[in-house]
Amino acid sequence: MTDGDGDAEPLRVPPWLAGLGADPDRPAAGGTFRPEPADAATPVPIIQDEPVPVGETPGDAADWAAAPDRDGWHVADEPSELRGLWVFWRSRLIVAGVAAAVSLLVILAVAAYFGDDDPTPVTPPVGLPAPAPSPTDAPSLTPDPAPATPSEAAPASPSPAAARTTSPPPKFGPVSFEAEAPGNTLGGSAWVDRYPGASGGSIVRNLGDWGSRAGDGVLTFNNVEVPVAGTYTLKLYHVNIDNERTRTAVVTVDGRDPQRVTLDGGSTCCTASTLKVQLRKGGNTISVANPDGHAPSVDRIVLSLP
Repeated sequence: MTDGDGDAEPLRVPPWLAGLGADPDRPAAGGTFRPEPADAATPVPIIQDEPVPVGETPGDAADWAAAPDRDGWHVADEPSELRGLWVFWRSRLIVAGVAAAVSLLVILAVAAYFGDDDPTPVTPPVGLPAPAPSPTDAPSLTPDPAPATPSEAAPASPSPAAARTTSPPPKFGPVSFEAEAPGNTLGGSAWVDRYPGASGGSIVRNLGDWGSRAGDGVLTFNNVEVPVAGTYTLKLYHVNIDNERTRTAVVTVDGRDPQRVTLDGGSTCCTASTLKVQLRKGGNTISVANPDGHAPSVDRIVLSLP
């Protein structure tokens, strides 16, 4: 462009292009720019804007160019493939780690609850010293008792046979059996008569040989129950009527082994005479008679152990 004088009109440069390719010797932004002749030695630089990628605005390109990292390389806005995998697996790894820790705690708790209170000591490997026992595991040292002197020696335990012989017999009695009781048996000339001083008010008289056509008088005590078999003490309470000072009684237990005993007494009721009899466990029968003469009249018998 030329003005009226034929001189070329100076080219005006916008302020935002004033700094591009500016020479320090040229005027600042907002001044006039006069191009140098074509034959000048320094060529005029041509500045072109870089193309903007599709989908981005010029402002985004400027921001991307202005965000170099520490090494001078540009940082990509989108994550790389490796970073995407890390983001995908990070939450799953955290959950798996927490689950493994909880499982380990549960296993330790169960092992502590059901563990043996007295675990078997672990044998250390060969060549390594054994661990020192803890105070709770250390065995207590108890001094050996001093040997007993002959006077302090414990008595020897008795043998089972000796224990059976020395053990006290069971308690039984005294148990009284009345002669006139309805459960007893009277045979021959024997009969019940009232008599003063008798325990039940009556006696059984005419026992033995009285020349009766019915036969000899016999008194039998039935159902004499005892807890164990053995020797018992029998007290026979009797009276000798007709002022006979002595009379003989034959005492038979269970129909065997009769005992002939001579009993002193009088007409006053009643005299007690003692003898030993062998009884079996449970029920027994005891009879009083005399096939050779008069037997005393009987008030009652009393059994006891021994």
